[in-house]
Amino acid sequence: MENTNKNVEELFNPNLSQMYNDKFQELIFRMDNAYANYRVKVLKEEIETQKVSAESDVEELKYVASLRVLLDLIQQGWVMDIRAGALYLLFSSENSNNKDYIKYRLSFERNAQFEEKSIVQFIARMEKKRNFEGREISIKSLIGDSTALINKINNGEIIVSPYIQQVTNDKDIYTGYKLSDIWRYFRYTWSIPYKTMPGRNIYYLVRDEAQENHPVIGIFALGNSVLNLTVRDNDIGWTVDAVENSMARKQDVQKSNKQISQTEGKEVSAKIERFLESEEEYIRRTEEYANKLLIQLEANIKDALNDIYVKDLGYHRNTKHSDEEYIQSLRAQAEKLRLKNLNNTKNDNVTDWVAEAESELFKKKRLIELAKLLETRNVFQKYHASSAREQIDKMLKKDDGRKAISAALIANRKNKIGVLKIVKFNDGFRFSNPGSLKLPKEQIYKGGESKARNPHMQTMLRMVGFGDNAGSGFPDILKIWSDNGWEIPELMEDTILNQVTLILKYKTDEVGESIFLDAKMSEEDKKTERGLSEDEKTERRLSEDEKTERGLSEDLSEVMTASDYKKVEAIILYLEDNKYVTPQIAEKLTGKSAPTVRRYLKMLVETGYVKVDGSTSNIKYVI
Repeated sequence: MENTNKNVEELFNPNLSQMYNDKFQELIFRMDNAYANYRVKVLKEEIETQKVSAESDVEELKYVASLRVLLDLIQQGWVMDIRAGALYLLFSSENSNNKDYIKYRLSFERNAQFEEKSIVQFIARMEKKRNFEGREISIKSLIGDSTALINKINNGEIIVSPYIQQVTNDKDIYTGYKLSDIWRYFRYTWSIPYKTMPGRNIYYLVRDEAQENHPVIGIFALGNSVLNLTVRDNDIGWTVDAVENSMARKQDVQKSNKQISQTEGKEVSAKIERFLESEEEYIRRTEEYANKLLIQLEANIKDALNDIYVKDLGYHRNTKHSDEEYIQSLRAQAEKLRLKNLNNTKNDNVTDWVAEAESELFKKKRLIELAKLLETRNVFQKYHASSAREQIDKMLKKDDGRKAISAALIANRKNKIGVLKIVKFNDGFRFSNPGSLKLPKEQIYKGGESKARNPHMQTMLRMVGFGDNAGSGFPDILKIWSDNGWEIPELMEDTILNQVTLILKYKTDEVGESIFLDAKMSEEDKKTERGLSEDEKTERRLSEDEKTERGLSEDLSEVMTASDYKKVEAIILYLEDNKYVTPQIAEKLTGKSAPTVRRYLKMLVETGYVKVDGSTSNIKYVI
């Protein structure tokens, strides 16, 4: 909750047994009687006195865990306030968006990273001096010379000559380091902790051609969007709150504080509200919005149901209404499978997708999703009204209605989140992207103006020679299509779906292949390509792209859980450099026993990226 001083205030009162609750109250008493600067010291001393061991009972573990959580919160910027024997934590809401304050809060996690053995070893390896082509170098050879920069500034010379280099598994021609290791090292210099992100990521170095060794002057990456991002989802309209805001009457709210006379400066808050649309405009706008929204939400549910494999679930797709008993039976089946397969692991080497879908692990997931969607559809039917506006209003006022709207929005978001979607046809492409147009469609066709979604990214790319901010991209596409006599590209915006679609059609040759393939391929490649199905062609091209863009560490960080990856990271880094590892080397790298290392290596083999070579006496693990 927020108090009168605009601080977030929370009572810290862990659920402990009577004995440990008494100890906690005693600790609060000691901190209350200590100077404010010494309270954290008192807390740390209490944590150190608790010797947790394998014999510790659950209540003791809860007590120590509570104290460690309290310490973490204090290090994150929460302030202790003890009143009447109770411990409150205060956090200034004014600092919540302060960049320096956020960096400070993240610094504890960042510093903790440098205590991890694998990271310490990696940094030491990169900073150790070594010989490369007759020169002594280290990663520091890729840090620019500040004296040279100052001299260039003073002499009026060109200061930097930046260029972008995509990070691959190749080695740097100036130092011999892997480009991926260079990127990783400089990422650790940031003020926020380094975490691998799920999904596909493409990494880049920004280098200076004007200095020796082309030092690194910046790094960046392009990757999949975060699945859940409230600010973005509210703006696009993917949340119940966004729907509620769209259904509300637009108004302007002004707040002010006024002093009350003869009260020694006491203030009273005043709020002035002013509608920005008439009642008639409000009704007309919300009717139009609700009509489109309801159609789309019901279509989302239908599409999501059609996407589920249901042959083994006893569900008929033409069913208009599913009773509660059937929905509960689906959930009961899912719970039985969950209990039966608590230790089920993901299979990364799938050859039969139907069999995989019918496995107990994925059948459980399908049962849960089917039950949720059928229940959602029933709720929409339950609140059916004479108008879409009335129905949406009713649902927003009820918990089950809001939950159903949210489920339908999520069903839509799953298909649109994150990345540009490209669909290839025999005679063209369809590009779909979440969001709305930043300029009027007429202006985009005309050209001459540019408005980026991410101005900072646009500026950075323009500074290193990519893009001119002239609004010439779409007119260039139009000119190419016109010169070739193809259909005019079609740009469409769906304001309800918050999606922009571009359709590009072109002519094909006699055998139905696009002229783009014919222009780029040799005759032998064309014959090979024409003998494949569309799916095989796409897989073939993606496979080639993957080979040049991704390293073992990046691949495995995506297919393994974070905890498993951390256990074998040292082995993975060694494999990237040497292409093989033996059990004996793996034991030295991890400091673990032979049985544990065998389990680690088996884990890597099961990913499909590492293979076993040799017999028991001279076994190797290779990539």
